[in-house]
Amino acid sequence: NLLNKNKNGPVIRYPFKDRIKTSEMKVSVLIQAVLGCIPINDFALNQESIRVVQVAARVSKCLLEFQSHIPSFLCYVNCLLLMKSLNCKLWENTKFVTRQLKNVGPMFGNLLANAGIVTLQKLISTDPRELELITNKNPPFGTNLIEQASRLPQYELFVQQTGDLDQAKATLQVIVKPKYSNEPMSNTSTSLIIGTPENALLCKRKFKDSYILETKSLQGEINDYRSVKEQ
Repeated sequence: NLLNKNKNGPVIRYPFKDRIKTSEMKVSVLIQAVLGCIPINDFALNQESIRVVQVAARVSKCLLEFQSHIPSFLCYVNCLLLMKSLNCKLWENTKFVTRQLKNVGPMFGNLLANAGIVTLQKLISTDPRELELITNKNPPFGTNLIEQASRLPQYELFVQQTGDLDQAKATLQVIVKPKYSNEPMSNTSTSLIIGTPENALLCKRKFKDSYILETKSLQGEINDYRSVKEQ
């Protein structure tokens, strides 16, 4: 219950109004505590949270596969974000982004976040010696962190309308380019999801990061037939 409501400490992202009474509520609280990097001081609950998140990650993968047969852009994106969060054990908008890196646990993650390093871009642009000063670690700890962050996939997306202007349809040219030329971490992939304001799912593709880096960029065209409301 302290993870759900606590005036003197961090609480979960989506708290319940009442006390935790059911197994479903307990599971929700434990998952949110893990994703929010909230310490679970009870040993038994901490061990249980590990198993719960592992099962939830498998269920989220199944949910995404099921959702891929339903042409809803927002539902698919939310399912993908949930699966990503469970696999990384972090919310998609977390300030503890450095927890994804090797040798960065709760203590170092908190130190870096409190120092304002809450994005990978900020970490990469920070002097390695400053990182070591923040974490009280010796070289080359800071250099290794920056090297790891540079190998995480980061891309630039360019979208341009091509062809003749038409109120009935639009042809979009989509280009994806890697920000850095460093060799990506093994077995990582990137999903490209494109939808319309009316929640239509136009494109869902998954690419190996090694393939994108090898080809330098991805290019493709999408035909979007606009509805009467969009006109």
